[in-house]
Amino acid sequence: MRRQARLHGDRPLHVYAVVWEAALRQLVGGPDVMRAQLEHLLHVAQLPNVRLQVLPFRTGGHPTVSGSGRRGRAAGACVGPPG
Repeated sequence: MRRQARLHGDRPLHVYAVVWEAALRQLVGGPDVMRAQLEHLLHVAQLPNVRLQVLPFRTGGHPTVSGSGRRGRAAGACVGPPG
């Protein structure tokens, strides 16, 4: 919960996330759990400091599909890709 709180306040983190479509479609914890998680993602994606994109199946393979990637800078300046 403390990490989620970092998305709000006077100096919120800026987050850029790319989520593979499979991660959104894979049923984990049952329909109610999935619904709650998707609703949470939709809510968070509305924040001005959050950018959430979905990498669709049709794009084929991507280097981060088999793992995760992270990039960040200290002092809350930026978390996400260069740019």
